[in-house]
Amino acid sequence: MDWFMPRPPDANLESEVRTDLALATSWARGAAPGPEARCHPNDRRKVAAMIEALGAGDSLRLRRLLAEDRIEAKRRADDEPPTPSFLSLLTEGELMERVAGVYRYRLLPSHEAAELGFGHGQLVLEVDRGWKDPHFPALTRPSPQEVWDALIEESRVTPVLAISDRLPNPLDRRLRGSEVVRWIGVHEDQPFMYVRGNEADVPPHGYVRMHLAGDNTLMERKRAFTAFAGTHPALASLLAAPPPLNPFTDNPQRRDELEDAVLATRGVFAVQGPPGTGKTHLATQVVRRFLAGVPTGRVLVCAKEHFALDHILAKITAALQKDGVPLRAWRSVSLAKRRRGRGETDTTWQSPSVVRDLSARDWTPETRGWSQWEARASDEHDQRLASLGQQAANLFFATTMDSSMVEALGTASFDLVIVEEAGKCYPSELLHALCLGRTALMIGDQRQLPPYQERRTREGVEAWSKALGQALREPAYRQALADRFGPLFAGLESMAKARGPLNDTEKAWLRPFEFLFDRLHTRHRLEEQFRMEAPLSRVVGSVFYGRPFDHRKGELVAAGLLPARPLGDVLPPEVDVPLIWLDTPHMTEDPDATEDAQKRGVRDNRYEAELIVRYLRRLRPGPPIDMVILTPYNAQKRLLLDSVELRTVCETLTNIPFEQVVRTTDEYQGREAELTVLSLVRNNSLGARTWGFMTEPERLNVMFSRTRFRQVVVGSSAHIRRHAKECEWLNRVWEAYLVEARDPRCARVIPASELTHG
Repeated sequence: MDWFMPRPPDANLESEVRTDLALATSWARGAAPGPEARCHPNDRRKVAAMIEALGAGDSLRLRRLLAEDRIEAKRRADDEPPTPSFLSLLTEGELMERVAGVYRYRLLPSHEAAELGFGHGQLVLEVDRGWKDPHFPALTRPSPQEVWDALIEESRVTPVLAISDRLPNPLDRRLRGSEVVRWIGVHEDQPFMYVRGNEADVPPHGYVRMHLAGDNTLMERKRAFTAFAGTHPALASLLAAPPPLNPFTDNPQRRDELEDAVLATRGVFAVQGPPGTGKTHLATQVVRRFLAGVPTGRVLVCAKEHFALDHILAKITAALQKDGVPLRAWRSVSLAKRRRGRGETDTTWQSPSVVRDLSARDWTPETRGWSQWEARASDEHDQRLASLGQQAANLFFATTMDSSMVEALGTASFDLVIVEEAGKCYPSELLHALCLGRTALMIGDQRQLPPYQERRTREGVEAWSKALGQALREPAYRQALADRFGPLFAGLESMAKARGPLNDTEKAWLRPFEFLFDRLHTRHRLEEQFRMEAPLSRVVGSVFYGRPFDHRKGELVAAGLLPARPLGDVLPPEVDVPLIWLDTPHMTEDPDATEDAQKRGVRDNRYEAELIVRYLRRLRPGPPIDMVILTPYNAQKRLLLDSVELRTVCETLTNIPFEQVVRTTDEYQGREAELTVLSLVRNNSLGARTWGFMTEPERLNVMFSRTRFRQVVVGSSAHIRRHAKECEWLNRVWEAYLVEARDPRCARVIPASELTHG
């Protein structure tokens, strides 16, 4: 068949094979147990046999030895589970949100539920707000309302709850005596959860927790990936004795030498990519150069999220096709994701398209017999065609948590691995991918959003650490943990006994990209800016990266690669500047400008919402524009989405669905727009913590760096100045705005009253 990649040139292949054999032999000799080492009696003989097979180039014997070793290792693990690495404790810290999601409840009797106004036949669980987990009392527990709000924003599926009369183990995917009910709602401010199920199956008092199949699968994958990375030779030295901190000052190579430096690396190369500095372009160029030199090499490209992965897939495949480079790509997507995302992703390289492509081709004369088999086994044929397409691909695209990554553990390897969005990954989401390649390029930015819910994860790590320490001192407490968590606790206990408490260096692995970037010599920071206009480029570079970027967007405009005025004549001259700050009064000067005007304990600001409407009404409708309205808070997002006036004016300016125009900062990382409007929300007299998580520089960096052409900030500079110590980074942004506003062609600060009364 002509579908498969061409046969590799013999000389290149032999050279690569010799290099691989030399590396494998060197590692095997280094890993061989010494005479004083305590090890299984067969280990020395097996390692010696593998070294002999490597030296002789006997691949068949080596494969047989490796297969036998995998079988024996599995048998040993079943008989005596190995002590996990310290990475396992970090991953269990991630999963502690499942423990924090356990609530003790009381089932309201039907007559009591009726007296409170609940409908007939509706089961109502009253959550005990004061209850704390007996093993982890310091865990922060979100309210049922917070959990419900997050669920309905992320999924359209009715959530499933597991209910039991005994304290459950939420870190086990099995229900173990729990009953399942449907969660159908919550009371707005009281601790009531509404469920649908058989009342006879619901104990009058007990414990309730989420039970979602997808979350359970994700938990098992994280554990599998962590166990793989924690014992893999590619990371052994970095985990056991990482290099000392080596703070970044300057790049060890010029930008035009970067691709060659990456491809010359055997191991991990880290690239920090600030917003708009060409991360995707770099990844594309590295793949182009690699496949130009090694047409039959295999490349794995990963990202944490589908959006970023689809973006980089489109760029890489388009560039290779333009160059005429032979390629066969495979985009791994689950069936459920394909069904949910119909019309949202390019299906060119997904399984159905590849199978259709292969099915339409003729067999060569030597393989005609397969056509008869095909007619008798069409279902199996489709699956085998998919397998053929997957194995023949020289470009493999998958999210870091995809099921195909589980299948790759211990069975697949790549010449080059590229991981995008590495700065957002926990060890369980990144390190296994790095282990799969001879050269691993990870691209991320530790100055943007960190791994999801990092604070809760650190809290979870501390909770487990305290529990393990207490278990060593108190036999009754240890037994209670063992009874509840079983093999999980046994593994963590053996790790704690072997290693002692985690030290600060080990805890720093929670941000693996930052950890490695700050220590490796094979690293680079991209500093050429191609997205933002010059004033914003100076603001973001100087505030968040210590020095301005090398601004090169103008070169792309001059070359005709980017439009000079992407918004056309939509903006009136008085607001047609790169940066605008619509300055709202402090709430002590104008009480209407306060946040949470209705005193409901939420982070919203109606004054800012109305000001955004007034600003947008000043624009002149024309061809649809690319725009987004960003805010750090879900409550403000809901307020904006509920505004009929805002919806109406947005529909006159853009053809982007209104629900995609209004976004939170966190969900918009990795995206960009020509016009961005930022709602800061905070304006209060709360004293301490008056700015909350708006003090975090990573979140502010993401918010202010999404703009390609024009940026409008809506917020109170007086509130920033009053609390400049608390919101240091936001105050730096404000001061940088003032510097740019010295030139009215770059920035303007406009009092809100100009729009309110103008």
